[in-house]
Amino acid sequence: MVRSPNSERGATLVVSLLMLIMVTLLGLAAMRTSTLETRMARNAREQLVAFQAAEGALRDAEADIVAPTRGGAPGVSGAAGFAADCNPGSATLRGLCLSPTAGTTQVWRSAAATAWVPYGTYTGRNVLASGGVAGVSVQPSYLVEVITTPLPGQSLKVHTANARYRITAQGIGPSAPVQYMVQTTFRP
Repeated sequence: MVRSPNSERGATLVVSLLMLIMVTLLGLAAMRTSTLETRMARNAREQLVAFQAAEGALRDAEADIVAPTRGGAPGVSGAAGFAADCNPGSATLRGLCLSPTAGTTQVWRSAAATAWVPYGTYTGRNVLASGGVAGVSVQPSYLVEVITTPLPGQSLKVHTANARYRITAQGIGPSAPVQYMVQTTFRP
């Protein structure tokens, strides 16, 4: 049976519009997924930059501890010069902290922002010149705590030259909300 052109009802148009809507929805879903993956990759990169900055600050603190001088003054030796407030106003003792007593807040949680030592302050290193991390919004920084509890078999003298130090370093990524903190125990 042959139909006349007047009897067609537009089914092809309806099917075409439905397919166009489905293709549009698939495109929007793909675009949303792509945007989400881009954000995740950016966040992962910023976290990696912050971690590398914190690691750089750890190495800078280790170099600071073993250096013979610190800001023109004698270098770190035992527990000499360490203070409970981390010496925020001192040009040569800044960032040197006494370990907290049991039951009190950890030094790295309570130290004033001015007590943290920015990368390169005492070593003269520059993040860019030393092959460090570029693209950070704020220079990485660190605190050094002297550990006064002896290891098993060690002397109970607190101010001995073979002290141990807990270094806490913080790195901030390209944007300020991305922060990373790392700690290590160091014995020169």
